[in-house]
Amino acid sequence: MAMTPEQRRLRAKTAANARWAREDGTAQNRRMQEGYLNKLADEIDPERQLPQDERRRRAIQARKAQAQAAALKSSRVRAERAGKGKSTG
Repeated sequence: MAMTPEQRRLRAKTAANARWAREDGTAQNRRMQEGYLNKLADEIDPERQLPQDERRRRAIQARKAQAQAAALKSSRVRAERAGKGKSTG
């Protein structure tokens, strides 16, 4: 019998909660952040010409820039949605 989207969502949430009950989320988060910074560093300096500390500094700046761009986009969407709810007189 096929599962409904709601059942699949609940199954996924159950599996996630079971995993985090067994594992240290802090350690996993640290590994994910390091992996993401390494990915950004490779995008910034694919030839690996820069010193490691400079690659890391730039990767951190790229991560901040991406987060700020996402925040700006989110802010614009929220403002647009809020404006649609108001009458123009």
